[in-house]
Amino acid sequence: MLEPLPTGTVLRDRYAVLSVLGQGGMGRTYLAQDRERFSEHCVVKEFTLMGASLEILEKAKELFQREANVLYQLRHPQIPQFRGVFESDGRMFLVQDYVEGKTYRALLMERLGMGQMFTEAEIVTLLEQILPVLSYIHQRDIIHRDISPENLMERSPDRVPVLIDFGVVQAAQGQMTSELGVPASTVAGKMGFAPPEQLQSGSAYASSDLYALAATVLVLLTGKEPTDLFDSVNLTWRWQEFVSVGAPLARVLDKMLSYRPAQRYRNAEEVIQALLMVQASQSQVKTFAVGGQGALQQTLAALPQAAPAISSDRSVNPTPKSGPTTANGGGIPWYLGVLLVVVAGIGSWGVTSVIYDRGRSVPPPVVESTATAEPSPEPTPTPQPTTINQSLTFSPRGEGLLVANRTGSLENGQTLRFRLEAEANQVLTVSVTGIGTMQLSVRDGDQKPLDDRATNNEVGYWRGILPTSGVYFVTIRTAPNVTAAEYKLEVTLTNPKPTPTPEPAPTTEPPPEPTAPPDRQVETRTLTSPVVEDVLTPTQDVRYRVEMLEGQLLGVEVEGGVRVEVYAPNGGLVWNTSGGNRQVISGTSVGTYEIRITGDRPEDIPYRLTVTRE
Repeated sequence: MLEPLPTGTVLRDRYAVLSVLGQGGMGRTYLAQDRERFSEHCVVKEFTLMGASLEILEKAKELFQREANVLYQLRHPQIPQFRGVFESDGRMFLVQDYVEGKTYRALLMERLGMGQMFTEAEIVTLLEQILPVLSYIHQRDIIHRDISPENLMERSPDRVPVLIDFGVVQAAQGQMTSELGVPASTVAGKMGFAPPEQLQSGSAYASSDLYALAATVLVLLTGKEPTDLFDSVNLTWRWQEFVSVGAPLARVLDKMLSYRPAQRYRNAEEVIQALLMVQASQSQVKTFAVGGQGALQQTLAALPQAAPAISSDRSVNPTPKSGPTTANGGGIPWYLGVLLVVVAGIGSWGVTSVIYDRGRSVPPPVVESTATAEPSPEPTPTPQPTTINQSLTFSPRGEGLLVANRTGSLENGQTLRFRLEAEANQVLTVSVTGIGTMQLSVRDGDQKPLDDRATNNEVGYWRGILPTSGVYFVTIRTAPNVTAAEYKLEVTLTNPKPTPTPEPAPTTEPPPEPTAPPDRQVETRTLTSPVVEDVLTPTQDVRYRVEMLEGQLLGVEVEGGVRVEVYAPNGGLVWNTSGGNRQVISGTSVGTYEIRITGDRPEDIPYRLTVTRE
């Protein structure tokens, strides 16, 4: 393998290598600084295929570019943003956003050092948060191929899992297995985590990623490697010898780990539905009494479980069974009948409902007694849509970080609207659990969504820079056809890092007269990536140079509160607009077009520029 790039190496006059993050048989991953984005950190991945023929190398480059083009289309908050791909000195490189945090392998090692592993509740939460990411990529016919504790990260600011190391290289080599006859040893996937079909033939499906995710979960639950948990003779997993979880979750994991792909869940949506059934099976039976008598509720809860059978039409089976005599000659135990008679005689209280499976109500059987009982209550009407308004109170957690948490349950028709106050340029992060059961919206003081991801969001995550100071609203409600759901909401505000100002040197001279603000600085850049995300300062104008050929189509789209002007090589104005519009310019001439980004606000303006050439 080629020697690693020395620290300080600058690729394409832009990416300065800081250190090596990881190394494998197919290349290395570097931490670098992007000099064209205020020296922010990014990840540069190097791809090499040692010992291959010239034909295979050329095909590898073609497949690498093809797969990179697929990753460029991914836009998900739990996937590092793809920035670009390039070749330098015979090496191929891919650039992605840097994720600040720890891999789940590192988190597990920390826990093992304290004699701990991940709990069942933490695993369910992890699955709830990462399965929608798999659903997102699988719907786009993309298979990750390398899910493992090393390729899942917990992002530090919000503790949300992020899926990293997408199989650009793995997918390319997987295709080479069939297209070029490359030996199977190059097939992607880690031993123990990758399913049999992937290791044996290079084939990978949505269920292959589900298999690898389940194997990852078992490692986090048990602290043992897959080789310790898999019986290679009988081709079965024996993980339950090392950890005990609820039977419903165990069934879900075992099905995800089925040896044959046809016996697994077909996609992530099916696993999500199975997890919802797991949560429903864990719900407790709750009993309520008229008059709010807590002691009665506790007494009923403490009695042995001997409730009458309930049929699908919600009627109680009246056929008595052999055994002790009951209070009413039916299926109610004698001690429950005596208790209800005493309670009815003293306070004329009656049990009104027994709640099963998150709010499904069943009328109780009639209890006959010598005391006068109150008439049965009228059926509870279907709840009307209601909105509950609350304010969020933030607590400091670390330097520049404010956090607010809420937990509870929501019924269909209920909406929770949380009010908060924030400053311009603060980073707002909203996370809510409940995959497929909750819809999240983030709006400004005028009830306008902050972007297209901030309304009816079922992913459960939103993050963005607030444009102005003032009031904002975070709204959650149940998804359609969901009767009730538990939620856990976390909202964080991150203050922008202040720019340090040097202290003035002591002087005996009188202070100078105030001067006019400096002129705006013009910064000219050559556009090297089709997507640019940056921040425009109040004293800055940015100009991007784009080389065009005769008759090409130039597409320009900007998001953010900036103005855009496009000038032809002859200096003539072609198009201008403000943020949020897209324009395709046809009939271009040979030469350099200039895209000018300007603003008129007194604060920094985040923007995103997308440029296409066809």
